[in-house]
Amino acid sequence: MDANVFNPAPQSQWNTQNKRTLAVVDAVWTCLLRVSLGLFILLGPYTQAAPTSTHLPGEDDAAGPEELVTPGQLRTGYNYLTKYGFLPKPDPVAGSLRSQAEFYEGIRAFQTFYGLPVTGTFDTRTAQLMALPRCGLPDIMRDDDEDGRRKRRYVHTGAHWDKQDVTYRITNYSPDLTRSETDEAIASALQLWGDVIPLNFRKLEIGTADIEISFARGLHRDDYPFDGPGGTLAHAFFPGDDLGGDAHFDDDERFTVKAYEGTNLFIVAAHEFGHSLGLGHSSDLSSLMAPFYQGYKPNYVLPYDDHVGAQSLYGARPGSVPSRGGNTGGGAPGPPDRANPTSEPETNPSCRGSYNAIAKIRGELMLFKGKTFWRMLEKGHPLEGYPIDTDRFWDQLPTKVDAAYERIDSKILFFKGASYWEYSGTTRDPSFPRPIRELGLPNDIDAALPWGETGKTYFFKGDQYWRYDEMERQVDMGYPKSVREKWDTAVPTNMDTAFRFVDETGTWYTYFLRNKKYWQFDESRGKVDKGFPRSFDVDWMGCPEPASNLVEDSTSRADVVVEPPRTEKMIGSGADSARGLSYLTHISLLVLCSWMLTG
Repeated sequence: MDANVFNPAPQSQWNTQNKRTLAVVDAVWTCLLRVSLGLFILLGPYTQAAPTSTHLPGEDDAAGPEELVTPGQLRTGYNYLTKYGFLPKPDPVAGSLRSQAEFYEGIRAFQTFYGLPVTGTFDTRTAQLMALPRCGLPDIMRDDDEDGRRKRRYVHTGAHWDKQDVTYRITNYSPDLTRSETDEAIASALQLWGDVIPLNFRKLEIGTADIEISFARGLHRDDYPFDGPGGTLAHAFFPGDDLGGDAHFDDDERFTVKAYEGTNLFIVAAHEFGHSLGLGHSSDLSSLMAPFYQGYKPNYVLPYDDHVGAQSLYGARPGSVPSRGGNTGGGAPGPPDRANPTSEPETNPSCRGSYNAIAKIRGELMLFKGKTFWRMLEKGHPLEGYPIDTDRFWDQLPTKVDAAYERIDSKILFFKGASYWEYSGTTRDPSFPRPIRELGLPNDIDAALPWGETGKTYFFKGDQYWRYDEMERQVDMGYPKSVREKWDTAVPTNMDTAFRFVDETGTWYTYFLRNKKYWQFDESRGKVDKGFPRSFDVDWMGCPEPASNLVEDSTSRADVVVEPPRTEKMIGSGADSARGLSYLTHISLLVLCSWMLTG
């Protein structure tokens, strides 16, 4: 056998070959590193996983439950949310522990009920609202609705007095006021309701009355003790036997009349008597039946929300329907006088022409067309007796408004041309109309869409939209933007109006209208549902099916973007293509490197 097989090559020859091999390997790895880095930079955005959710325009990332609260806040929050119906009462038999996750669910229910941004955390605005003096009655009856949603803002229990003459008696008096001051405040608070419903209230000096009124401290003759100054001011019971209808006032409060200091007896009593009549709490913070103390308000008139709620139980007192120049306190107009009707058109007016504006106001859908409007509580069921003229309801409101919406502070805004109007209920605020340019918005807007959870309102015109911050009272930076940029490209531009509505399952949708057609935008997916557009008149107003329900004319299609939306599936497909390209490129590099090593 050749000895050279076992003898290493001469040192100089080995060094030369080794250096050449190391140089080739170093070159190959440098090549691979540079190309791989380049591929990562170029293809990285395409190879990332597709997003798992779609953020709706204007939504900010809310702080999550990981933002923990202190034990004291947790205990206080639990007690409050349980007392007022946002959490179920703990089971004393099971003795189950309550988790922070349950606490956050209760916070979300509270925020949803009162129209606050739904952060799910014990934030400043939530804490401030919870700290206000208030009525002791729960906001949510646990057998009614477990998550805080309401189909309408006013809430009634179904309990009511089945007679027109209701008696009341003041069993004792507050030391803060004279008897005559207390008598006058109580009588005025009852008459506030008596002005709009067909009930008569009669005071008894002795005997048993339907509504027994008393002042007490701490533990008294029910299971709901008072808590001293502040906190719970009073509570009342719904119509019924025994305690039914009775109203109790915390005598640790300093009650006053016709004064801003102290606790105004009239406003507290008027709220409690709403319960005595059968009304629950309202989520409309401007409503008398909102649970929080509102303070002294001279010349107080019953807000619209409460007017509608009371009349839903008892009907209207003759002459209580607000009209132009009449009661501006706000109330639901009754149907037109059918004994002397105006000339009836040959076809249903709801089936002729497009709507100028549609808005969710006080929990109801209000649809504006020309000088008239309709009201609707459920899809496909406009209220009987409508349309009626807008000026029977909103004094000095122009006809053919461009847009309308209810702001988070319960003010109602209308837009037309270069001006906008602001109403408190049905009463126009005296400093309006004002120029729309003050808001940083263009004239002649197409639609206004409030997004209550974020405190933002979207304004649309043509193919652009503006996002307006209701808290800062200004348009957000970076706007206007193209509708195609954030919304589904199937959403129409140059729309007639837009509104949000919740279906019977509690799911929220946004609806866009144009030329009597509507598009249903699924807020959870951030996309227009399949099968749209459809006929608004057929689906919502009960009109007969037109000859061609789903075909738009060429004019209405002219400005619809027909390119497909960038869906998650498309993003995923792009990622697959990019990964395939990356794989082939690396195979090619391996072949190249092999050639270099053997070259």
